[in-house]
Amino acid sequence: MGLVNRSLVLFLPSVLLFPNTLLGEEMGKKENAYYPFPGWFTSLKVGAESQLDADINDGGEYKRNKIMAQVSESYFWDKNTSASLSLSYEQSDYGFSGGDNGSLAQLNPWNKVNTLTLSTPIRAPLNAEWSAFALPYIRFSGESNTQFEDSITTGIIAAANYHFSDNLSIGTGLAISSQIEESASLFPLLLVNWDINDQLTLNLGSNRGAIQSPGLTVSYKANKKWLYTLGSYYEKSRFRLDKNGDIASGVGEYRAFPLLASATYQLNPGMKFMFVTGVKLGNELTLEDSDGNTLYSESVDPSLTAGISFALRL
Repeated sequence: MGLVNRSLVLFLPSVLLFPNTLLGEEMGKKENAYYPFPGWFTSLKVGAESQLDADINDGGEYKRNKIMAQVSESYFWDKNTSASLSLSYEQSDYGFSGGDNGSLAQLNPWNKVNTLTLSTPIRAPLNAEWSAFALPYIRFSGESNTQFEDSITTGIIAAANYHFSDNLSIGTGLAISSQIEESASLFPLLLVNWDINDQLTLNLGSNRGAIQSPGLTVSYKANKKWLYTLGSYYEKSRFRLDKNGDIASGVGEYRAFPLLASATYQLNPGMKFMFVTGVKLGNELTLEDSDGNTLYSESVDPSLTAGISFALRL
């Protein structure tokens, strides 16, 4: 394997749980107009997701339940210029069952995976047409009884947007990240934020509604309270396994392409509830030894998923 894995993608993989300033969504929209600038803002987000049982290719099945939380402290000089410190936590609880001897499910390779991410998003205009964004981060991802230093990855996302008008911006950038027992990854980014009209918005590379990872979304604002979104994104998670497990200090990997529909209810300008449901396609589970050598790589049938989250900004 080379020093860098290059993958040409049109959307950013899931690098943060709740990237509310990620690559496009700006404060200063109509629903945020009452916030004074300059000033400090605190945001809190919590959520839960349940992915139902799905059949594994080599026998047996698995399911996944996830809880998420994020707290951020941000300073806004104006609606387009900000710096933040964000801490997020995710726990994914995997349940394997069934399967014949020698199958991945029968091995029960991992259970609860903890992911902790510290990031510092920064946004600033470069001139009247161009704006820039940078997000360096450090992340721990692994089961509880793992070697901490072997479960750490770091990365940075950097992008620039050209604003053709108040309703359309297009940009490009790069996401560079180290990976557990893999070569560093480099993802070119294509970003689009297009307010087609007062109700309909298309986004590529930035999150909208209850779809909390960057991807391709189309949103419809029915009124001041309700926002409906359809979208898809690429989901990938690599994590270190228990150092005392059957595959000591091995590596687990989860991949999927969720297709989601969401509804967001804006209770007031600083508080919203988000409901999401859909199906996860292209599911794949991979188990590697401590050196990154593949032991199992199994496809999984599509599975239904549903979730809820709450966001508060002070």
